[in-house]
Amino acid sequence: MCGLVYIYCNNESPVDVFFDNVQVIHTRDQILEETHYYPFGLVMSGISSKSAGSLTNKNKFGGKELQSQEFSDGSGLEMYDYGARMYDGQIGRWHTIDKLAEKYVAYSPYHFAANNPIRYKEVDGRYFEDSKHNKVSVSVNKAGQVVVGKNASADLKRMANLVNSSGSKSAAEMFNKLGNNETKINFKIETEPKNNNLLGLPHWRKCSFHNHFLIP
Repeated sequence: MCGLVYIYCNNESPVDVFFDNVQVIHTRDQILEETHYYPFGLVMSGISSKSAGSLTNKNKFGGKELQSQEFSDGSGLEMYDYGARMYDGQIGRWHTIDKLAEKYVAYSPYHFAANNPIRYKEVDGRYFEDSKHNKVSVSVNKAGQVVVGKNASADLKRMANLVNSSGSKSAAEMFNKLGNNETKINFKIETEPKNNNLLGLPHWRKCSFHNHFLIP
């Protein structure tokens, strides 16, 4: 980055002071580490480097602390501490279930950033947000239609469209509660083939909500 540096000299003594051959020297500090990551957090070893010295930077991907080489034999968990859960960048998944899994029933309880780490950022292992630090919003308008925020994922938008196409206001209300963490919801879609469908493709018959999880 190019720019200008302004330097002011102030004489606070009672006598005149004359400056001659003034030099301004910029001393670069030591680079602690330069690390590049794949979207899910795995290190790009080929283009990452570490400066010489004994300093070690533990805050890495997402600014989270990497649990590495904490055992006496030099091995470690190699997972990031997000606070609520530990994240494994080698598989792009958490090792424990999300405590707020009922808010994201469209995803696995082990998903990381809605399976889209380029668009979303995990905060503390419980929820994710977009680049502007906004959570995904879900609401129901006066017409009984589910409205999701522009930053919602494609899966959540498809679910909202299915609820709206069903015409069920009760389903819309329960979908809205999903976003507010008021109830646990199981989303179920039933299909049946049409006789006049030459390709044999199913069409949407109905979608229903229940206040419980259906474990397959």
